[in-house]
Amino acid sequence: MKKCGFCGKEIPKTAPQYAVRKYCNRKCRQNFNLRNHPRRNTTTTYTGRISELKVLTDLSQKGHQIFIQLGHNEFDFVSWYKKRLFKVEVTTGYYLASGKLAFNRKDKSKFDVLAVVTTDEIIYITECKEFMS
Repeated sequence: MKKCGFCGKEIPKTAPQYAVRKYCNRKCRQNFNLRNHPRRNTTTTYTGRISELKVLTDLSQKGHQIFIQLGHNEFDFVSWYKKRLFKVEVTTGYYLASGKLAFNRKDKSKFDVLAVVTTDEIIYITECKEFMS
């Protein structure tokens, strides 16, 4: 059985559109969107820019030198830290009712660090130990 993305209750297999259904009812879907997407009335581009600015500020405060590129490329910006360049990609994420972090998956071969920005925190996903040391 599938579980509702907001309240965690089981969704009956007899529910309409069971295969693609994420919530047990309309109210749960609306509550999920209110809780997890506070900027839901803005464009995805605007939300993405806000997320990028949060990461830029956070890394700058941690001693990284930031280099912003012009145009749209395979990653968002470059960070210079401890004599090494890191390609950084930023995405916006949120937590499901189960506590699992949800975000759009990206091609890991195109960047060194993935920064996932939620409403409360920034999670850095990387295999480079020296990035945050």
